[in-house]
Amino acid sequence: MTTAVRPALFHRDVVGFTIVAVVAIRLVPVAAASGPSVTLVWLLAALAFFAPVSIATVILSRKMPSAGGIYVWSKAAFGDLHGFITAWTYWTSSLVFFPSVLIFTSSQAAFIVPGYEHLAENQSFLTGTSIVSVIVILMLNLVGMRVATWFHNISAATKFVILTVVVGLAAVCWKTFGPATDFRAAAWVPSFSGIKDLLFFSSVVYMLSGAECASQLGDEVHEPRLTIPRALFHSGMLITTLYILASLALLVAVSPGELSGLKGFATAVSTSARRLGGDQFGLLATSFISTLLFVGHLGTVSVWLAATARLPFVIGLDRYLPAAFGRLHPRFASPYVALITLAFATIILVILSSLGGAAEQVYHMLISLEIAIYFIPYLYLFAALFKLQTKHVPAEASQIRLKRYGTYAVAVTGFVVTGTSLVLALIPGENIESPARFYGMVLGSLALNLTTGVGLYFWGRRTRKQEIAAL
Repeated sequence: MTTAVRPALFHRDVVGFTIVAVVAIRLVPVAAASGPSVTLVWLLAALAFFAPVSIATVILSRKMPSAGGIYVWSKAAFGDLHGFITAWTYWTSSLVFFPSVLIFTSSQAAFIVPGYEHLAENQSFLTGTSIVSVIVILMLNLVGMRVATWFHNISAATKFVILTVVVGLAAVCWKTFGPATDFRAAAWVPSFSGIKDLLFFSSVVYMLSGAECASQLGDEVHEPRLTIPRALFHSGMLITTLYILASLALLVAVSPGELSGLKGFATAVSTSARRLGGDQFGLLATSFISTLLFVGHLGTVSVWLAATARLPFVIGLDRYLPAAFGRLHPRFASPYVALITLAFATIILVILSSLGGAAEQVYHMLISLEIAIYFIPYLYLFAALFKLQTKHVPAEASQIRLKRYGTYAVAVTGFVVTGTSLVLALIPGENIESPARFYGMVLGSLALNLTTGVGLYFWGRRTRKQEIAAL
């Protein structure tokens, strides 16, 4: 498929893009709350999920490196309907993802200026800041990836600065006061003894998702068959290391019970800095880390806006969505209709989510719905790998040296882990006060999502046939 977009991403850019897409710094406090055993859980999830996703992405992107990635692969393996459903669920999962990450991002803005921390629980502030953020990010992406990539690389850098600050404070606290968490040998062993532990593993698996993201921009990557594999290898090592070090640093600074979804990082940095240098130092440190978190997560929204907008763009080219979605901006060569539509839908959902109750409760329900929808395209990814693994790879592309049974093992492992995680995402955790409301929102939204997707596909197919007949 020819998209006429311009290559703008090199190896460094794809590494930064992947790190920003995958690393969910906002969720690290939730993972770290389980204690030192999270280290082994990170490693297990990296082997059971991140590695299979990366391998599948490498193999399939070398076979078909065009824009649209997972949509193109699913369509080639199972036909147009399944390709559409893959793209639809991937795209709509971002609509749920954006409000949850924007709530977190806006809450960090409340900690930038000392004295306004109470705004982190103010729905009007969170909603207004989120809307302004979406508009700014949209404008940045409309001018094209050549400009947006600079911001994405800066956002990737902020995550390593955050890690450096948190690890540095934790090291000084350990030396001065000792760790706030029990690090004895028994604390490093995960139990996996009940549904709570399985739910936690599902969340960690989700936090390692997104390795396929850069493949959505295949035509915008220089030499994608070579660049994407190398970038995934390097970013995978950096991502796993970042997650483990950040989790352990938080546990040194504060006890697991003090960590939460919206305030975990701010609490850890504020507590450790106050212990070391008093209240003034604590305020300065909190303001600094909150600024980094704010910028870093704006980059996360920008990356996913760029990646997911490419799906309605290529579907528009296929005429299963109105042809306008396949248009490029005449000056910037960006898929501006798809970008604007996604940004507008995000603003609507941000407003609707603000009507749902307390910020922390809405945040956790959005994450569960986000996980449930987002894992559906991964089922298609691994199924496509299973079916397409015999498809010819061009001679100029160096191949992963996996025999057929190796590819099958990767596909089956990824499919089983993904399917299990999807089912577990449909079970309310301890953070949910009303299970009935949770089931109503998550299951109802999931059913509506799939029904709408199938309906849009058949509407688009009929329209496409009419256009072809009129030619």
